[in-house]
Amino acid sequence: MKISLPGPRFMAATILAVGTLFSPLLISESHSSSTAVDEQAPSFTTSKFPGEQSLGSIQIAADGQQIAAIWTRSFQGAKEVRVVSSINGGISFSEPSTVWSGSEGAGGVQIAVSGSTIAALWQVFLPDDGSDVFLARSIDGGITFSAPTNVSRSPETATNLNPTMFFNGSNITVMWGENDGYDGIHSATSFDGGLTFDEPLLLSGRPNGRVVGPMFEMGPANTFFAAWAWEEAGNTGIEFTRSTNGGLSFETPNDVLPGQCCTRTLLSHAGKVYLQSARRLIGSEDGGLTWNSLYPGIESLSSTAQSDYLYVNGVDWDEDTTSYSVQVSSSGDGGATFHHHELGILNAQCSWGVYTSAVGETATTSWYETDPETSGCSPLDIRNLVLRTTKDNGNSYGQPVKFPVSGSGELGSTVFSDPKRIAVVWTSYAND
Repeated sequence: MKISLPGPRFMAATILAVGTLFSPLLISESHSSSTAVDEQAPSFTTSKFPGEQSLGSIQIAADGQQIAAIWTRSFQGAKEVRVVSSINGGISFSEPSTVWSGSEGAGGVQIAVSGSTIAALWQVFLPDDGSDVFLARSIDGGITFSAPTNVSRSPETATNLNPTMFFNGSNITVMWGENDGYDGIHSATSFDGGLTFDEPLLLSGRPNGRVVGPMFEMGPANTFFAAWAWEEAGNTGIEFTRSTNGGLSFETPNDVLPGQCCTRTLLSHAGKVYLQSARRLIGSEDGGLTWNSLYPGIESLSSTAQSDYLYVNGVDWDEDTTSYSVQVSSSGDGGATFHHHELGILNAQCSWGVYTSAVGETATTSWYETDPETSGCSPLDIRNLVLRTTKDNGNSYGQPVKFPVSGSGELGSTVFSDPKRIAVVWTSYAND
């Protein structure tokens, strides 16, 4: 499939790029004072945080001018969870704060922002092979953080993985998978902004199987949606449930995607719910009671939605160039119809980092570009992180913006995009 892309349509924007490097952490930003269409790729300046050597994933979140990022590092024999924040849209940043330090390993970091409140979430790996989920919160924009709270409160032998969270006003709900001889999905809610949590709820269990990839999404009128994948006795599926009382209790889960694996995305916008597996996208207009298939025709990796504007991204085989391409399917009518857009050619079938973030008609898609000389998918083959943005629901895209990346250690990136700002985070082993 080949399409003709009109000229760039970049508008006034603040573009923030955050990358963890082998040494040090880089934060790059570009600012434009012009309100006219900018047909040139923006230029970037870089601030450095020496000594920040990320051990794994790094995540970023934003709410208005408040931006926060989280990662883990090794420092003087200890493992640390670090957070950095900005209260002015990325023009300047605080010094990194250590929200947890210990001899055990840490991972699964997540960050959430609501006004001046920042919630940091992570899992700690215990010496006996178990792990616990912890949360710390800041109410002053990241200047200080509370002592970590053990959210999972499980036996030391339990393994708690893949934590996720979101704000509901001043309340915070956390969801994770637990294995202590009985695989299950658990959730817990804090009604005091993250200082304490209620007893964890068991949403679903598989005594002879496993559950993976839990996802949470907030709906209208204090409604929560949750989904996860399950495997048992050679069978697979994706279960969905909801809470109509702010997470105090959940309905009995339904297997809405039998035979499918891998929860990619759970979305709720404008009274609609979207749930995506590796190869199917379904939508509901009645809060998850009934579902319709919205499969857009590509091997989808993730999706995002704002009102009736829906974007599904992935990779597909291009007959014209006999290669794999990064593709986005966009819909302006809530998934009734889709238009397909080819954004770039991949040197190999490497789908790392393909991600789209959107607000209304504005959407930014990112992906990793590998070395054309090797055509490999090793982390050492990655050379650039590429961004392309649309301001009109995919009718046209701006020129690619590329960030050099040398041998990424974390095969993924996260993008935040709105009509005024693009923020992207990634990891790399580059030295400058």
